Amino acid sequence: IMLKALEKHLPNAEFTKPIAGMFVMLFLPEGADGISFANELMEREGVVVVPGKPFYTDESGKNAIRLNFSRPSKEEIPIGIEKLAKLYKEKFGE
Repeated sequence: IMLKALEKHLPNAEFTKPIAGMFVMLFLPEGADGISFANELMEREGVVVVPGKPFYTDESGKNAIRLNFSRPSKEEIPIGIEKLAKLYKEKFGE
C-alpha cells in the first residue's frame, strides 16, 4: 500500500522497496535535511516519520527519512503519503 502510494504521489522520488522489516527509506533531494523535513511534516500535517540520519555512521543519511508501514492502518497510509507528498513538492518541486 505504501509503495503504491509513493509511486502515485512521488513517482520520481528515490525510495527503498523492502522485502522485510517495517520501514521504507525515502530519500529527499541531495542537500535536503531529513530532520527539518520530518519536524515540519509533523507540525504542519500531523504526519510522523523518523529522520534517517541517526541510522547512518556518516553523512549519507542526512537527506533520508524512514516511513513506518507497520503502525498505520491500511486506510491511513495513503492519506499520510499524500500529505507527505504535498510538503515534498512544496519544498522541492516535482
